[in-house]
Amino acid sequence: SLQELFHEQIIGGFVERSINERKAKGASLRTNLNQLSAALHQHPSYASMDLSWFKPLLDSIPFEPKSELKKRKALKCLPYAEVECIPARIRDKRPGAAKKGVVHVALLAMQELLIKWLITLPWRQRNLRECRINGLKPNLFKGKIPPFCGIDRPEWVKEKELEDPEATFWQFKFSIDETKTGIDVHALLPRQLIGLLEEYLKEFRPHLVHGENPATLFVNRTGRPMSGSQIRGAVSSLTLRHGGRRVT
Repeated sequence: SLQELFHEQIIGGFVERSINERKAKGASLRTNLNQLSAALHQHPSYASMDLSWFKPLLDSIPFEPKSELKKRKALKCLPYAEVECIPARIRDKRPGAAKKGVVHVALLAMQELLIKWLITLPWRQRNLRECRINGLKPNLFKGKIPPFCGIDRPEWVKEKELEDPEATFWQFKFSIDETKTGIDVHALLPRQLIGLLEEYLKEFRPHLVHGENPATLFVNRTGRPMSGSQIRGAVSSLTLRHGGRRVT
């Protein structure tokens, strides 16, 4: 039973093996065991269990020095300057991919836009993969900036509006229900993304869609909206292939 399993001798042996043989990290070990203990306390069938031994055992688990944590964290990252080179490296693969067909080139164009987007607009992955370009309320659209709008305008936008009051600009917009913080967002798309975005939408995205056109900016290999695991997998594979290190 669970009461027999969550016993001082068994948990103590697990902790000892985890640290000495599996080289587990103290912080993650403490967190996982704490979650298990909390679950037992909350469940009425196990709330009366004697766990007086648990906290002393937990306190005995050593923490890593902060210097070691920083070193491990550094190994999971790529310098920004290195990541910034990845879109160009992906673009360089287009001529070779053309021999395999337009779909392969289209995939490269989408991957290039995906990485360039993340290093320009570091959105959370859900907003990125669910970003709509079609429908009644698209998140990404080109249009005239509404009057009395508090949106920030860079100088090039102000100059263009003076030349042409009817000028249209790429914008992105998310409602309070679409952001993690519950704050609505409305802003202009950074200029460095516009050229690649328009090229992708006009020349490449149509080759990636099969059947009914999904509303999302990015699609998977079957032409459907990307899942969370698919977009994480795409980013980690691209950083490994073109940057030498897998980064999510």
